[in-house]
Amino acid sequence: YLPHFAALAPSGDEKEFPLWLVSYQTMFITNGYHANPPFMTKGIFDFILKGNELLVEANPQTAKSIGLGDGQRALLKTPQGEFAVILHLSAGARPGVVYIVHGLGHKGYDQYIQGKGINANNLIEVQVDPVTGFGTVWATRAQLRRA
Repeated sequence: YLPHFAALAPSGDEKEFPLWLVSYQTMFITNGYHANPPFMTKGIFDFILKGNELLVEANPQTAKSIGLGDGQRALLKTPQGEFAVILHLSAGARPGVVYIVHGLGHKGYDQYIQGKGINANNLIEVQVDPVTGFGTVWATRAQLRRA
């Protein structure tokens, strides 16, 4: 067996979902089934979470092309689901990509973490890499529009 490249075919029409959704992890948010302790939740930057509302990150060019600005409410939709978010613009974000943090959106636990943000797993498409057999979450088509 020789390793080789095999492209994944994400679901969703490219015209309906022209953007890519990429999730990331931050050191201020625990991941998995464990919830964040209160002292770590206080350290979450306000460009990730304001109150209970999640911010997603996009490039200013991407936002301008769809008529959105920094701090505006938007709807983030993928073939897996749709959620209301707030847009945070960053020149460091790759054009055509929307970034969402992992580790929020818990329905259980206590008042310090319950109901804060959204669960990125509800939007991300998991595909099996045909070469390695591992699940991959880096190929989710997305749409961002004014709320």
